[in-house]
Amino acid sequence: MKSIEAKDVKKAAPKLKKIPNDSLYAARARKAWDELIAAQVADVQTLADAGNCAKAKALAMQLFDLAPDSAADLAKASTACR
Repeated sequence: MKSIEAKDVKKAAPKLKKIPNDSLYAARARKAWDELIAAQVADVQTLADAGNCAKAKALAMQLFDLAPDSAADLAKASTACR
């Protein structure tokens, strides 16, 4: 998926939902999505550690809206901003 390669979570989320679970591409797409979310969570951590809390919180909120499963990881990543 080009949107995952471009690290565009907003465009990747709806495209991922369109892929049927029984598709040959579903597992590969899900793995790519999980890797993208992990990279974005790492970005939140980097921003928070650098003291750029406004950007870290904005990115964390965007990720939470698109991938609610990542809430625990996002909370842990943004602890420096509390």
